Amino acid sequence: MQFIYPIGFLALASILLPILIHLWNAKQGKTLKIGSIAFLGESSNKSSRSFKITDWLLLTIRCLLLILIAFLLAQPFINQKIVAQNDKGWVLVNQNNLKRFYWQEQKTIDSLLEKGFEIHDFNVGFKTLNLSDTVQTESSNLSNQALLKQLNTVLPSGFKVYLFADNQVNQTEENRVKTGLNIFFNPILSQDSILEKVVDAFTSNQDSIKVLVLKTSPNLSKYELVSLTNEHKSIDLKIENGFSFVKTKSQDNWVKVNDETIQISIYNPKNEAYAYLNAALISIRDYTQKKIFWQKIQKNEVNQSEADLLFWLADEEVPQNLKLKKGAKLFSYQIGKEEDLNGVLLLNQLNSKAELFKRIADQNGNDLIIWNDSFGEPLLTLSKDEKLNQFKFYSRFEPQWTNLVWEADFAQTMLPLILSQPENIQNYGFEVDSLDKRVWDKNQSFFEQSTEKQAGINTLNQKAVSIWFWLAAFLLLFVERVLAYLKGKNRWKI
Repeated sequence: MQFIYPIGFLALASILLPILIHLWNAKQGKTLKIGSIAFLGESSNKSSRSFKITDWLLLTIRCLLLILIAFLLAQPFINQKIVAQNDKGWVLVNQNNLKRFYWQEQKTIDSLLEKGFEIHDFNVGFKTLNLSDTVQTESSNLSNQALLKQLNTVLPSGFKVYLFADNQVNQTEENRVKTGLNIFFNPILSQDSILEKVVDAFTSNQDSIKVLVLKTSPNLSKYELVSLTNEHKSIDLKIENGFSFVKTKSQDNWVKVNDETIQISIYNPKNEAYAYLNAALISIRDYTQKKIFWQKIQKNEVNQSEADLLFWLADEEVPQNLKLKKGAKLFSYQIGKEEDLNGVLLLNQLNSKAELFKRIADQNGNDLIIWNDSFGEPLLTLSKDEKLNQFKFYSRFEPQWTNLVWEADFAQTMLPLILSQPENIQNYGFEVDSLDKRVWDKNQSFFEQSTEKQAGINTLNQKAVSIWFWLAAFLLLFVERVLAYLKGKNRWKI
């Protein structure tokens, strides 16, 4: 047996109280009736008191009662070994979603409960739930991946888990978690509503205000560029200190209208990728009407560039003493071992899948993943500091590496990278918040099944045994009251 709060045993000091009471208990003298006191001698001034315990049974029961209270304060539990069985397992759902989940999947949950499955809260601690647990609780800020990592340390490999959870982007991270659990994932249905928010706003070369709006729903997220006119009732405009700001009706933050020209430099000595990137930039400029200027530069001109964005499309390391504008973006090829594969480049923000034929093995797993492939490996990562935002690309803009350069989505893929504001660059051009309605594709779940056993796995489940201590305490209290009543010493009234 173990205890959650061993400090509760300090309450054992209260045992001294009934002992002192029983020791201090003075035995009353008996009254003797006589006919006359004339023949009695002078009374003596001497007195004596006997510190002697007479009610040992009552004292023992009262001490045991206090001991049980100390055990209850310490919250005892026992570790039960969890064994993977074919017909039993866990049903995981956040307590706040239990009511909604049960009405959607009533037949499924009833059949699982009949087989011996237990319902557990998909939250820190994974406490056991009943169907009557509909009280709203405070959910943790942990992502689904973080909770699944904790679950890997609680349950053994092969354990059956029916997981019911939101499959929204704002509830998950980019990196998928490997797990040896036998998970059956059921995404909870979301309302098919559309969220609109301003991602960027700028003055075009025709002196009109262009607004880039992200429209997101559970099925699709897309960008739409609109000219701000009086007809757009869903977009608000305000002018403050000579600057213009815009936002949608459902958006909290205002977005400043940018009037600057975007300067782009491209270093591509072998010219394999320049033609594709040049075509994409022309499409972006013509579509957005934004002030964009780009040029191809030589290696000795890199540090002379005042670019907001530098494309380093070369199979050589980026110079260590690279001098760019503060807060500039660097998009660079990564150098390493080439790997041939037949996979897919997942572009979550476009719901598009381009074929991938080659990649470079990721050498640094600490960067933020922007794109990944169908095997869960990063294709584009971001490392950010005060001076530079560096995008590391683990492929090439060449048809031998990926057919993305042939796809119509290529220009739209580069659009957030070029137009995104610094405060939104971590989320690749748009914010991910509680209002975001996007959900992952069914083939893009946040976990990956693995047959490998997780290292350091703990297959013990904590089971509280406080109920037995409560029952024993109530029984002892009842016996103590009966004995005290029978002895006429009802000093401990409750």
